Formats: sequence, C-alpha cells, structure tokens
Amino acid sequence: VMICGALTVLGAIFAPRNYESEARVLVQGTNVLTGNQAQQMSPEEMRNLSREYEEQVMAKDNIVAIVRQKNLVARWDDMRQPHRRLLDKINRKMGKPPYSDDEKYDALVNKIHSSLKVWVDGATVTLRIEWSDPEASRDIIDTAVKNFLESRFQAEVGVIPEREKIL
Repeated sequence: VMICGALTVLGAIFAPRNYESEARVLVQGTNVLTGNQAQQMSPEEMRNLSREYEEQVMAKDNIVAIVRQKNLVARWDDMRQPHRRLLDKINRKMGKPPYSDDEKYDALVNKIHSSLKVWVDGATVTLRIEWSDPEASRDIIDTAVKNFLESRFQAEVGVIPEREKIL
C-alpha cells in the first residue's frame, strides 16, 4: 500500500499538465445595407452561418498561419513536456535523429487541428484549446481569434460591392 501511495504521488507530480485557453467572440451581421431593418434568419440559415464560422476557424490555411505567426516550430523544445524531452534524449542516444523542422511543423498543425474546438451559439463563437504550454495555449487562441476576425471583416467588406451592384 505504501509503494502504491508513493507511486501515486510521483505520478501526480510528474504527470503531463494541460492548460486550457478559451475565447468568445460576439459576431453580428451588419444592418447598414438593409436600411437598419432587423432581418430574421431561418434555422437553416443560422446553421449555415454557424458552419461557415467553424470552417473559417478550422481551415487548414488558418491553422498553418497560426503555426507560422507564433513561430511554434522554433518554440518546440520549450513547449515539450518533461517526459517527452526525456524520451527525445533517450531516442537520440539510441541513434534516432532528432525531429526535423518539417516533422515538427506537421505535428504542430495536426495537434492544433485536433485540439482546437469551436462552438457557435447564436451570435457567439467560442474557441477553446488544451495545450501543454500555457503561453503557447494563449498565443494559439489569440491568433485564432485575430485571424477569424480578419477573415470575417474581409467577408463582410466583400459583400458591400455585391450589394451595391444589386441596388
């Protein structure tokens, strides 16, 4: 029982930690071009808009941009958990070459794609990620929000010339 207790304490001390970051963005359509008249959206239109928001955040180009903008490949070694660093050292001593920048890049893109969660609830878009490094977690969410807002701005501005032509 004492050995099990000691192993439990050691496991709790050396267990990998995950940090969660979350951001919520309020999104509303503009009513400027419709004469400030409130437009009612059907449930189908709301689902399509929600899907569009989610696809904008989860797009491969957006995730690649996050990795590049926050220079996550260069921060790879600092973000690794202690047990992963130990395994990397053991593998290098056994003759396995260290990860190349391309392998790190692919691993980061895949990890962000699988860890980043997006929920759309009415006019609120929620982004959440669990990551092993608190600063990287915050940076990833911050960049994802900025990229989302930029893409929404581009989409909204792109609608204006089309509606002007129609009017």
